[in-house]
Amino acid sequence: MIYVWHLSNSVGSLCFVGAFIRGALCCKSSRTWFFVLSGYLMTYIMVNTYGYDSKGMGKFALNRFLRLYPAYMFVLFLSVTTIILMDGMIEIYKPAMFLPRSLHEIIENISMIYFSFSPITVEPRLSPPTWALTLELIYYCLICLGLSKTRKITLIWVALSVCYTLFTLYKGYGKEYRYAMMLSGSLPFSLGALLYHYKEGFLGLLKHLPSVLLNPWFAMTVFVLNTVSRVYIPGMWWLGFYTNLLVAVYIVLILSEKNIPGVSSRLDYKVGELSYHIYLLHWLVAAVIAGKLFGIEVFVVNHWVTALTLVATIFISVFISKVVDAPVNYLRKKVREG
Repeated sequence: MIYVWHLSNSVGSLCFVGAFIRGALCCKSSRTWFFVLSGYLMTYIMVNTYGYDSKGMGKFALNRFLRLYPAYMFVLFLSVTTIILMDGMIEIYKPAMFLPRSLHEIIENISMIYFSFSPITVEPRLSPPTWALTLELIYYCLICLGLSKTRKITLIWVALSVCYTLFTLYKGYGKEYRYAMMLSGSLPFSLGALLYHYKEGFLGLLKHLPSVLLNPWFAMTVFVLNTVSRVYIPGMWWLGFYTNLLVAVYIVLILSEKNIPGVSSRLDYKVGELSYHIYLLHWLVAAVIAGKLFGIEVFVVNHWVTALTLVATIFISVFISKVVDAPVNYLRKKVREG
């Protein structure tokens, strides 16, 4: 979803169809969806797999490190090599992508922890979307330390998150305060954690609904239609953002109980595994294809760039999965079982 949003200027030129695709795959909504899912899953594995003693926290931290950083190091290598070989063309295409010029910029890009309350504003970012991973890593740490350990603590967390959101709206702060700031991730993460603690109660309520409403495809269709409404209905952009937050909770709840009809568990797992690599790679691959194949040195995307970038990104992602993830996943399994 985020890939299409970032590289869909040309798709947007297709009038209604383009706007539908671009709206349906809005990265702001998909990021929120992922944060809700992460809040649920991280709380689940801390409570049920690792526990909150020092050993459990250490295993959780190591497992998260192995999931995120080996693949990222490979992407980082590709980014640095490509930036050097293309001699500034990458930066022209995507201004955030240039080589670090100081020690703290090197540390930020290696760690994916950008030292700013608004990490999206930090440059350089050798993989531009990693600003959101700063938020992800921070909330992983907080959940590991017990921020969602009990129902009571989680309810307080949700309440504080709602208060922050309402405060920014009341004060008229810009949208970045609810999307790109450190605290903007608090609400979706806390709602995902809340869903874990009250899952059985929510499922009890859903049992009284018609079965079609419990179909994952229906839930995702609601998510898409609600997002599209943000494009066409005046004033719906941020209202739709928060209604989609609730729809994301609804989708995660349903998917916690059943698989997506017609999608095998193996395919679902593989797509989930590759999505992280695609997320990290797509700007780099787009810049190379646009610059080398089409001579485009500014951010002007055409249909061929978008399509070829997708194919190339998937190919490289599969390669990373085979070469990097496969041995690392063996270590992750040992960590979980050890």
